Amino acid sequence: MTTRTGLMVIDVQTCYLEKYKDQKMVEDCINTINSYTSTAHKKNIPIIYIEHEFKGFFTRLFMQLCQGGMGINGSKKFPTDNRINILTYDMALKSEGNSFSSSKVLKWIKDHKINELLICGQDGAHCVNSTAIGALELKLKTVLLENAIISTNMNKWCKKKESLINSGAEFKPDI
Repeated sequence: MTTRTGLMVIDVQTCYLEKYKDQKMVEDCINTINSYTSTAHKKNIPIIYIEHEFKGFFTRLFMQLCQGGMGINGSKKFPTDNRINILTYDMALKSEGNSFSSSKVLKWIKDHKINELLICGQDGAHCVNSTAIGALELKLKTVLLENAIISTNMNKWCKKKESLINSGAEFKPDI
């Protein structure tokens, strides 16, 4: 079977990135993601950008009152961070950790006949992890680009990485 690779960039929205204490780590991740998307674009690897939005009245109210509107679609800081070079019009919204909860993502996988998924973005311990599990469940070769994944809890992310490796995911330093 021919390998058809796709690149997924998860939740690199301003509202989430600004919450990181280590902004140097964020900047390094953004630069690495931009390098990877540029390489993917040159190699005609399809790219999709995922944005996470919170839904439900009480959840949105909590996020508005206690988290400054983080993850509220339509807020000024909701979109993908403007430092990210967006090289495609393929974008999808999700409201669950697993990006495959979005029918648009499933359609993108099918339309591009993707059987190998490269994953990068934030938060490694949450949405990146959930999406990697979802990719494995769909029987996709799942490759996490470790130099382009950050987490608000790096210790938790390290434990999740071990579990993902045991489940069949691969980690690579580059595209």
